[in-house]
Amino acid sequence: MTSDIKRILVCNDGSSNSNRAAAFAADIAKKLEAHVTVLFVVAPSDHDMLAGKVTGMDEGRKGFGEQRLEKATTIFKDAGINYDTDIEFGNAAEKVLMVSERGYDLVVVGSRGLSAVRGFLMGSVSGQVSQHSKVPVVVVP
Repeated sequence: MTSDIKRILVCNDGSSNSNRAAAFAADIAKKLEAHVTVLFVVAPSDHDMLAGKVTGMDEGRKGFGEQRLEKATTIFKDAGINYDTDIEFGNAAEKVLMVSERGYDLVVVGSRGLSAVRGFLMGSVSGQVSQHSKVPVVVVP
């Protein structure tokens, strides 16, 4: 790690792996005095996409995202780290890659999130992000 890491993107879905990733990122951010953005991606259900019902993020889904981020934001708050949150709507890997290009120096993600079965079938978010990211990615087991 070098001191040129000033902005860290932490992907979090509320799972224990993603919360371990948040704790790992908190250690790095504390040492480097980096700003953290905690990202949660609300994935539309396959049924909604197939039926053409997906038009944007509604308040119910946004509230769901905020609930999922509670543990992670507590980690950063308790550590005294400057952080904010971002809740996006869509394919998780695509959104993480898109957001990471907004001036982040590092992406931190857990190795397996809440959708383990879907990840097995479609490829994990961490795998897709680490393969296609333009910025360094740390995958926390």
